[in-house]
Amino acid sequence: MNKFLNIFELFRLAFDALKKNRVRTVLSIVGIVIGISTLVLVLGISNAAEGFIRDQLASFGSDTIFVEVKIPNADANTSGAARGIGVQVKTLKVADVVGARKIPGVKNSYGAAIGQEKVIYRDNAKTTFVLGATSTYPQIDTIKIA
Repeated sequence: MNKFLNIFELFRLAFDALKKNRVRTVLSIVGIVIGISTLVLVLGISNAAEGFIRDQLASFGSDTIFVEVKIPNADANTSGAARGIGVQVKTLKVADVVGARKIPGVKNSYGAAIGQEKVIYRDNAKTTFVLGATSTYPQIDTIKIA
């Protein structure tokens, strides 16, 4: 007798084992389907997140540097924008923005102040994000203004 079974005999033995243990077979198939579906879903979400992050970074450009004023006595992880709502920062002046253009290799610069304000129109009141910037802002930032 031949020591090795031929391929058809192996398939027949496997199929017979699957038929004898139907519940185990169904549970194994469901587990494999769930596992593969989860893997595809996680990879899809991670690819979408990566694309979103790349788009956000690309909107800044690879040749842009941001300088942000920090509020005195604020912790190191809190930005001036987050802590500075209602606080007037007087350490960065328009002359500093103009002076930044004199640095070798700097093509342009802008100054901006950001915050949140309550906007009221007729019976509608909303708190909205407000950005005030110098006239060079649209030349540097790719944001679209409505």
